[in-house]
Amino acid sequence: MRPLDFQPRSNRIWTTFSKDNAKTFLNHRLRIYKRISIRIWVLLLIVILSSISAIRLLLVGGESFFSFSHQPKVEDLPMTSRIISSSKDSVFSSGCRDVKLEMQKPRANAAFVVLARNTEVLGVVSSMKSLERHFNQWFNYRWIFLNNEEFDDTFKAMVSEVSSGGVSFGYISPENWDFPDEKNDPSYFSAAVESQGDREIMYGNMASYHKMCRFYSGYFFNHPLVQELDWYWRVEPFVHFYCDLTYDPFVAMQESV
Repeated sequence: MRPLDFQPRSNRIWTTFSKDNAKTFLNHRLRIYKRISIRIWVLLLIVILSSISAIRLLLVGGESFFSFSHQPKVEDLPMTSRIISSSKDSVFSSGCRDVKLEMQKPRANAAFVVLARNTEVLGVVSSMKSLERHFNQWFNYRWIFLNNEEFDDTFKAMVSEVSSGGVSFGYISPENWDFPDEKNDPSYFSAAVESQGDREIMYGNMASYHKMCRFYSGYFFNHPLVQELDWYWRVEPFVHFYCDLTYDPFVAMQESV
């Protein structure tokens, strides 16, 4: 028969190993070289930190090896993660060029194209002033304005005052602006526009926005004023440019073809 106070040896050891004993053990100094000694808890801390660093190094090294061995295709990466390094996608110029030398080069057959209403004249003038200041004051390209209504005298006078390269005004006929369904089946067209608005699609309930997208998706390059051009720069109201563009991107594109 075992005595009632019998405990397994491991339990007896754990019981006798009190907090005071643990504190004494951790504060005990371990001699590592002649007169140099170090507390055990410091040594344990160093070992733990070293182990953590070694594990992290192994994990990072494994990931690097895996990514090197199984690199995804460029087509599978999001645009923000792709490295642009080809000559076709690289910038034409970094930094500023000598504007006086650039101005001596021949101009390309190009212009700025703006689709705007008479009521947007302040936004158009704001964009023009910004672009004229940072680019067109040196290269003097023409501005082309398109509208599905006739431009009024106020619009013409205000934009003409800002342009350094002349202005042209074009009219978009109903055949090239309106949707065929709007004429053939007005109720169907209205219901389709209202449906997009009900689904909270951005600008979905604005018929004019759909017409603008349709125009820029197809007919705009067939407009007589745009047909004359080899290159164009689309400009919207209330856009701002913050850096000087000291070379001609139209000429740069023309030379790269």
